[in-house]
Amino acid sequence: MRNLDASTTNDQIEGLFEAVSADIMGGKPCGAGGGGCVFFIARSLKARDRILNTLKDQGLAGLDVVFDTEGLVLERDS
Repeated sequence: MRNLDASTTNDQIEGLFEAVSADIMGGKPCGAGGGGCVFFIARSLKARDRILNTLKDQGLAGLDVVFDTEGLVLERDS
């Protein structure tokens, strides 16, 4: 990641990517400056569980996300 912009990552983030590299299809640091999240796409549900365990071992937490394929839906009361 440092090839694009050195400020995009740091040694801790790089180490995290290395620790989960076998279980991810990709990932992206998100957020600004000294905080934020790292978004990973797991290869499978079992891989997701291994990633979550790796995060827990490092004192970090995982958040599940769900993609919405329907988009915004508005309902109007008559």
